[in-house]
Amino acid sequence: MTRFIVLAALASLALVASPAFAYNSVIQTGDVVEAGAFKINIAPQIILSRYKGVGVDAMLDVGVDSSSSVRGLIGVGDGVDFQVGGLYKYIPFPDTDRQPAVGIEAGVVYARAGGVSEFDLRANPLVSKRFELEFGDLSPYAALPVGINIRSGGSQVPIQLAVGTELRMLSTANLSFFVEGAVNLYDAFGYVTGAIAWRFDEVKLKSR
Repeated sequence: MTRFIVLAALASLALVASPAFAYNSVIQTGDVVEAGAFKINIAPQIILSRYKGVGVDAMLDVGVDSSSSVRGLIGVGDGVDFQVGGLYKYIPFPDTDRQPAVGIEAGVVYARAGGVSEFDLRANPLVSKRFELEFGDLSPYAALPVGINIRSGGSQVPIQLAVGTELRMLSTANLSFFVEGAVNLYDAFGYVTGAIAWRFDEVKLKSR
């Protein structure tokens, strides 16, 4: 019950006070990186409208506990000049035989797009389900990026629908591939992207 209340509160916050700047792709399922381990994602992206162009994001995911992780990101491109930020992912409902994984990712990103600085508060409610196949795991997911985008000319509340899938091969268990696309629902834009992710499951981040 406590988990449901927390999730509902985060979702409500996303609807009234967080961003969905679409130039930062989701590239996220309900799987959580093991506590202390980390994963690196490299994601080239094609923006189809508004900030038309190409770019690339680098993301570092670090496991916090069995239900949460944090992500740092940095990106460059000709549609969006530069972006840097951090996000927190919380999955109170893990993927089981009876249910998909359900959770939310939220955070803050600073960017320069079209020569203008932007400050973004963002939340991505998401759902995913992993399927075990003979050659590996396939994890389709869907997210609803929503939030507040603040710039010198005012603020916007963009909303998108993003869908994608992650493929993780048995032969290369630490390596996985993402394909993702998004459409504009309100005051945003669409994109297509892919990503390569590498899990450092055996490498732990040591505290001083």
